[in-house]
Amino acid sequence: MGSLGLTLTLGSIFGDLFGGRHGPEAGRFKETLQLVSKHFVRADEVDAGELTADAIDHLLQSLDENSQYLPRQEARDFEIDTEQRYGGIGIEVEWSEGWVTVVAPIEGSPGELAGLLPGDRIVRIEGESMKGARYRDVVERLRGRPGSKVAFSILRPGSGREMDLEVVRRAIQVDSVRQAHMIEPGIGYLRITKFGVKTGREFRQALDELDRHGLEGLILDLRNNAGGVLRSAVEVAGEFFEPGETVVYTEGKEASAQKRYRASSPKREGDFPMAILVNKGSASASEIVAGALQDIGRAKLVGMKTFGKGSVQTIFLYDNGDAMRLTTAMYFTPAGRVIHKRGLEPDLPIAQTDEEMRKLMLQRRYLEMLGEEAFVEKYGFEPILDSQLMAALELLKAESP
Repeated sequence: MGSLGLTLTLGSIFGDLFGGRHGPEAGRFKETLQLVSKHFVRADEVDAGELTADAIDHLLQSLDENSQYLPRQEARDFEIDTEQRYGGIGIEVEWSEGWVTVVAPIEGSPGELAGLLPGDRIVRIEGESMKGARYRDVVERLRGRPGSKVAFSILRPGSGREMDLEVVRRAIQVDSVRQAHMIEPGIGYLRITKFGVKTGREFRQALDELDRHGLEGLILDLRNNAGGVLRSAVEVAGEFFEPGETVVYTEGKEASAQKRYRASSPKREGDFPMAILVNKGSASASEIVAGALQDIGRAKLVGMKTFGKGSVQTIFLYDNGDAMRLTTAMYFTPAGRVIHKRGLEPDLPIAQTDEEMRKLMLQRRYLEMLGEEAFVEKYGFEPILDSQLMAALELLKAESP
């Protein structure tokens, strides 16, 4: 979530990890590489750079599910992601229990159109098992030239069912704030699909437009929003904080990791009620916004328990252009609640099955465009009620003056 223009040597990194700038463990690593080079029977077939990168990657992945080694191109791709554009199938993923797992598909992406849901595990790509495969290798194989195809299989833990998919990759341009409109007179709705560098500005503009239509209550939809840029999350939540108030804070090993992120813009006028829709695909920056506004009593959470991704990753650059993504701190809500591995509990729990979630994603995307008759003919089901959205709407009606 952060990026430091910091060039490090392998020696300094291993020294820092194991204690002491050049401790005995770092020397053991160097000695191992030398022994391999000198004695391994096929040493002439071994690329020392790749071997070193593999060793570092396995070391980082053994620390936690979010630390990883990023080859040069992947480091650049990571930066592009936060700029709200990249190429691939359009899914947010995490490493979980030995599998690369979908946190959320990006709305309108090939991944969403293929029916991917939060929790789906990528079990095979082009017929090859991904069990225990390196995170970066799985992500690299899912990405590719726009227009090219990738065949993969997913396991849906909720049903235990495997599905084979073939998806056409394309360039993904993410508009993070969508569907801002008045859902009923006085009640506004808007959806944030991802926290990119432009999200704070897009959110303010959407709220201004809703204000012009008589905003008296707001439903903020963060379902299946897997997070993104921390600064944008602070900007969004900060709209409802007094300038200088803490929106989120971090704690870590280094003094530089002890940070408080404070609201900087003037507090938005009006004390209209708010409901925030969340589910198991709401993670990271989404949880920062939801947790902050829940803490100060500014919004009620409606839906399902969130993902629980509350750790901070910093990007450290190697001198060859590769990078290391390392967990350096943990997030805490203004009231000191831990997000990581715990998630946020909704004030109003409303469950949705995977099948309901799939249908709602399809009808949100295509119902209005196709019309009901054509939609039913194409997808084989009558439009269903979004029970979480309806519950949020009734909650706001009850709290409105």
